[in-house]
Amino acid sequence: MLSNYSYLRMKEESILKSQSREYSLYAEERFIGRIEEMKTSIELKNQLLKWINLHAVASKHFYVSDVNGKVVAQLKKTRGFNKDVEVFEADGRLLAILKQKLGMKTQTISAQLPEGKSYIKAVGENGSFHLTVKDEVTIKVIASIQKKSTRSATKKESLFSSGEYHIQHIKPPNQVEQIILIGMAVVLNDQLHHA
Repeated sequence: MLSNYSYLRMKEESILKSQSREYSLYAEERFIGRIEEMKTSIELKNQLLKWINLHAVASKHFYVSDVNGKVVAQLKKTRGFNKDVEVFEADGRLLAILKQKLGMKTQTISAQLPEGKSYIKAVGENGSFHLTVKDEVTIKVIASIQKKSTRSATKKESLFSSGEYHIQHIKPPNQVEQIILIGMAVVLNDQLHHA
């Protein structure tokens, strides 16, 4: 299980759209885990959808693992125009459903608990690289997700890097909240900023 970190940094490691997505997770500068798109996500039908620029329609399946490689969560999206992404614990228990909404002025990713109750919501302006995350019950800001330029050590990294996502919590999150916010950052990168 991942510990509860107030600040996380998610860095994309894959370079091309045709590659399966891979991200590294850091707490401050310490590597704490990895997010990997499974090979089922890169089957022929999904590759064709990406090739004809329908990346967001392809099915997705990500594993979130800790520093020891132990799977702590899964993210799944079925093929089609459905934008919902299901967040599961490692054992397959449904934690939440992430629902995306791209409006005229804002982009929203909301998390619903399995019983349908709204949990948290991330909102930002269209094209924005900063989303504010609020608790749906108290309406208080609990975190932010922000895309920033990558600190590039080499020319190759500066040419191909798509940036990093910074997840900043107001206070240390609980386990469910942490996994959901990591899922929101993956959805933000994969479905909205990288599509």
